[in-house]
Amino acid sequence: MSSVKRRESVRSSREEDQLIVTPLGAGNEVGRSCVYMSYKGKTILFDCGIHPAYSGMAALPYFDEIDPSTVDVLLITHFHLDHAASLPYFLEKTTFKGRVFMTYATKAIYKLLLSDFVKVSKVSVEDMLYDEQDINRSMDRIEVIDFHQTVEVNGIRFWCYTAGHVLGAAMFMVDIAGVRVLYTGDYSREEDRHLRAAETPQFSPDVCIIESTYGVQHHQPRHTREKRFTEIFMTYATKAIYKLLLSDFVKVSKVSVEDMLYDEQDINRSMDRIEVLRFRFRVSIFPFNASLTATVTLLLCI
Repeated sequence: MSSVKRRESVRSSREEDQLIVTPLGAGNEVGRSCVYMSYKGKTILFDCGIHPAYSGMAALPYFDEIDPSTVDVLLITHFHLDHAASLPYFLEKTTFKGRVFMTYATKAIYKLLLSDFVKVSKVSVEDMLYDEQDINRSMDRIEVIDFHQTVEVNGIRFWCYTAGHVLGAAMFMVDIAGVRVLYTGDYSREEDRHLRAAETPQFSPDVCIIESTYGVQHHQPRHTREKRFTEIFMTYATKAIYKLLLSDFVKVSKVSVEDMLYDEQDINRSMDRIEVLRFRFRVSIFPFNASLTATVTLLLCI
């Protein structure tokens, strides 16, 4: 009898020495990101999203593949639905008793985004995964972590780096018994106007679980994308300003619409009409010499 127990103990010890990584979602698809990891008797769940193409229980990660009560820590990388929207369900409707961490910004936007998600959802009440009260209760259980802050839970050490992508997005480095695993979530190595690029850790992890949806695609340089965006914006802004100025001119002018040759259905039908308005206003209504701020202000007034 003792030899049987000894063999079972050895087998259990060997299993604990294996680092096991199991995608419960997003392993071979885009959506419901959720990755299970266990090592040395410690268990972590990275992200807890839903699949945008499905609704109800079908949108959840494959939680039935694990025992939620064994999960020590759940780390959420950012607030997007495919990474965080099944969290209220997992916290309130499974046996999970561990701790949950995300950044300050992620927690704040998570609440707003999921509340809106519940309000606009078109599924029946019976098929709803959770309600507003579940979201509020999940907020009470979520703990926040700063970038580069080290936290230890039950022998699991972890900290996070900026990931770019969206406000508050984080990449998590986890250390269990000296083995380091980096989970990136969605990230961007390119700076933009309000976010820093994803950080590069000072040392290489032993295992890297990396997001790769666009890993083999070539992206245009930022300056090219910005140039194209501003060109499209100015095209629509010009049309909007034309409409604003022309509509106002029609209201205050004593000249009939026919006399002005103004057609509300097609403001840009004739450049002759624009030249007439230029003459009457004694100023150019083309906004290209104006600042972008002034243009945006005019658009917001429409």
